[in-house]
Amino acid sequence: MSVECTRLQSTGEKAIRSPSMNEPRLNERLRSLAAPFLERIASATVEDMRARYDFGAAMGALRGVSGARGILEDLAVTLDVDASALRRIARTHEVISADEFEWLTQLRTPSGKALAWSQVEILTRERNARRRRQLAMAIAREDLSVRDLVKRMSRRS
Repeated sequence: MSVECTRLQSTGEKAIRSPSMNEPRLNERLRSLAAPFLERIASATVEDMRARYDFGAAMGALRGVSGARGILEDLAVTLDVDASALRRIARTHEVISADEFEWLTQLRTPSGKALAWSQVEILTRERNARRRRQLAMAIAREDLSVRDLVKRMSRRS
């Protein structure tokens, strides 16, 4: 592989240019080098989602408790997050069963990424579990962004 280093005229910074970047062998090699890191990132994403989901269970336990709204507001201030974010976390646990959530954590995009928490939150807007499953599979298969997911969901409303 030949790599050439040049200076960018506008900034004077060095830039690396490889004329062989489109070679299939190189792309395959880069993918194999990146694969373990992508898996670690996907695992970290899933662990973050699990923590949020479990936190939603704890907040759900407050439902019906006298003064729970004040507790939620105090918690939001303590954690330096908006109370609406905590309500979305609680709603996710309320709408998505543990089994469905576990299934969602197993999904991967073609590039190996796990679904993002924001995508899972958007999925809670769909109350029909079968339709939610179809949407989740589309996220994984097509690597849908949150914006694309919202558009797709609004088209079917």
